[in-house]
Amino acid sequence: MPELRDSAEAIDIAAVLAVPVVLVAVQLLPDPVRGALVLNYGSPGVVQAYTTHFVHADWGHLAGNVGVYLVAVALVYLLLIYADARRTFYAGFALVLLFVPFPVSALDLYLVGPEAGDASTRGFSGLASAFVGFVPVAVFVFLRENLSQRVGVYDSVGLFWVNTGIILLVLRGPTDPMGVGVLALGVLYYIPVVWRFDTDDRRDFAGWSVPRQALVVYSVLFFLVSPVLLLPANPTQGDTVVNLVTHFGGFFMGYVLGGVGVMIRVWWS
Repeated sequence: MPELRDSAEAIDIAAVLAVPVVLVAVQLLPDPVRGALVLNYGSPGVVQAYTTHFVHADWGHLAGNVGVYLVAVALVYLLLIYADARRTFYAGFALVLLFVPFPVSALDLYLVGPEAGDASTRGFSGLASAFVGFVPVAVFVFLRENLSQRVGVYDSVGLFWVNTGIILLVLRGPTDPMGVGVLALGVLYYIPVVWRFDTDDRRDFAGWSVPRQALVVYSVLFFLVSPVLLLPANPTQGDTVVNLVTHFGGFFMGYVLGGVGVMIRVWWS
């Protein structure tokens, strides 16, 4: 999409890339310093509740989290930049990086801490999950601004339900009744949404360039596939255990704060 060159700014790219730069810099710190930044369930600290999200067990752990982050944040950025919603991007971006670590760590301590003893947790995966949760909000900001005022950002809740249903099916099995029910609820939500579109709306979508259509389609597909990446059915992987609480907590907070970012944009306008 050539018009991206007219919309994107160097400072935007720098802000996005600053995150992996910080993560790499933290990984290069001496082990004792990195250890002091990690959240220990037995003796948690307020500072560590934030800093532990930027520390990784090894380079492979870091690379996986950075990969998910870059894909998710790139999709969110492109969707919002084409919706003329740069402020929404920065509001959500700042909220995820500055606020999300605390409630996610608090949830982790509450649900996992009592049984974890003196173990510790670390990694950017909770915040990467938050950017994944931001994706459906960005999709519907994009659709409202570029396709039809008949849809609202609140219509992203259907995608959230579908994704939650998939998460339950991944974790509890393909016949789990709750997972099937939540998934069906999310799909059925879009029946009246589709009816809102008239012939002109459908014609407009068909007239979009292939890259613009692909941006929406790939964003939705990435969001729906994300449970396989973030919430595996078997959380034990070698010597490590995937922290499902942190992943889902980040995912949920990212979706909620994405909506808050939209409200902040409206307030600033």
